[in-house]
Amino acid sequence: MEGQVLGAAAAVWKRAKRHTALLHEAGYLLLGLVSLATVTGLYFLLDVPLVAAAFTYLVVLVLLSLVSNLSSLIVLSFIGVCCLSYFFAPPIYSFRVDYPQDLITISAFVITSFVVNFLVTRVRVEQRAHMRTCETLRDANQRLEVTNEALRIENVERKGAEQALRELVEQQTAISEVLRAIANSPHDLQPIFDAILDSAKRLCRADMGSLRLFEESGLRLVGVRGDPFLVNQVWSSFPVLDKESFLGRLATSRLPAHIPDLTALEGDHRDDLWVTAAKARYRTALLVPLLKDNEVVGVISLGRTRVQPFTDKQISLFTDFAAQASIALESTRRERQYREMQSELAHANRVATMGQLTASITHEVNQPITAAVTYALAARRFLNAERPNFHEVDDALSLIVKQGNRAGEVVERVRALIKKVPARKDAVAIDDAILEVIALTRTEAANNSVSVRTQFAEGLPRVQGDRVQLQQVMLNLIVNAIQAMRGIGEGARELQISIEAVPSEGGVRVGVRDSGPGLSPESLSHLFEPFYTTKPEGMGLGLSICRSIIETHGGRLWAIPCEPQGALFQFTIPAT
Repeated sequence: MEGQVLGAAAAVWKRAKRHTALLHEAGYLLLGLVSLATVTGLYFLLDVPLVAAAFTYLVVLVLLSLVSNLSSLIVLSFIGVCCLSYFFAPPIYSFRVDYPQDLITISAFVITSFVVNFLVTRVRVEQRAHMRTCETLRDANQRLEVTNEALRIENVERKGAEQALRELVEQQTAISEVLRAIANSPHDLQPIFDAILDSAKRLCRADMGSLRLFEESGLRLVGVRGDPFLVNQVWSSFPVLDKESFLGRLATSRLPAHIPDLTALEGDHRDDLWVTAAKARYRTALLVPLLKDNEVVGVISLGRTRVQPFTDKQISLFTDFAAQASIALESTRRERQYREMQSELAHANRVATMGQLTASITHEVNQPITAAVTYALAARRFLNAERPNFHEVDDALSLIVKQGNRAGEVVERVRALIKKVPARKDAVAIDDAILEVIALTRTEAANNSVSVRTQFAEGLPRVQGDRVQLQQVMLNLIVNAIQAMRGIGEGARELQISIEAVPSEGGVRVGVRDSGPGLSPESLSHLFEPFYTTKPEGMGLGLSICRSIIETHGGRLWAIPCEPQGALFQFTIPAT
């Protein structure tokens, strides 16, 4: 309510001030008119020349510009021009000017009056602005003097708050670095351990930090950061510690251990590690066990080369870093288990898919074996002839070797797909890998009256990935396409496989297109979900595993329906 009253009063005051300013301006304009009229009448009676009258008008306008504004001066200048041309420039009592010199005089008066009035008015405006600025500065100076004492009082508190904020920012930065290391190294713990030790050592003002993991052989050193002398003299001398050592016994307590002065320890604590640490001027230590389900899995420690106990805040912060190390260990363990299960599932899927191609693979193996037997019989006939034809025998033996190699290649392809080996990343010629899969499925396609066409671009770059896993993806897509075309009656059964370079995505794009019944909108959204299948005998794992493999390789897999029928499955793989 009080604010509304103050606002209304301010509005009334502004209107009153504006009204007063208008009255003042009207008075100045009236004064100017009276002055021009007086000068005009007096000079007309005295028959003063045009130049003198123009100069006197200019003096009057300059004097008025000291108090009036520019708009009033423009009006008075216009009236002055009219008076000069009407009363002083021949012919008199007429606004016409006959003589060029009179026209020049009047023009000079107009230009000079406008310029002088503008400049004087601008100087007045700047002077007023300067005065307002001075008043504002005086008010500001008074306010600054009033608040200066309060600022001095608050300065100490502000510095304390800044220090707390700085420490908080450092802590958040350190936590972000650790989380970034965890995100960027899901399979490698070493960058995570290094980031945790670096951050803990920096925030807790320690000279060295180390991390050891509990294993069957003892406490194995997996990370150490700090002064090279301490690292070489203390920790590198003990890559593995016995679980009953001084450090092991402290870790099994499951509680943080703060040792303000190592030299003050007595009795059983003085083992070989303690002796080496004491000789290396290792004085204050802080140890925190790493726990998983209340079981000790490791120990992380900080040390100082001077007797300076860690604060409660530093101990609490270091305990948080220990918790992050435990989380990283558990996360990596679960990631490793997930990948092992994924690898097992992918292997089972490969074996199941190869089982569907048993008849085709048998045909692919029998065909070169049968041919080799035929060539062997022919060679024997050539040898048993009255005049043996050794040239024909040599050709038959060469063909036997060729067919044997062909059968061996088929067996090797099947063995590579069925064999259970860890995933690896190599530079893979994707076109050669896909041609091998096409060769394995050629008989299956022929048995189902499916014609296979390939469209491979030239100069394809090699891709980075696991050859067997990429072949598994192609095997699944090709078998699915062949099975999808079994249900169509009349019409061509065509399978088109294409590979092209995609510079915009930094790799290659592989496409598998069939002429089957296509994909319904309902199935398209669930196609890559686990255990979703449109086949009565299917388990719904093939496409889900395929997408997981492609995404692990840094690519993507998708499907689109084709018109008037059929479906197109495509995936991209980054190039090396």
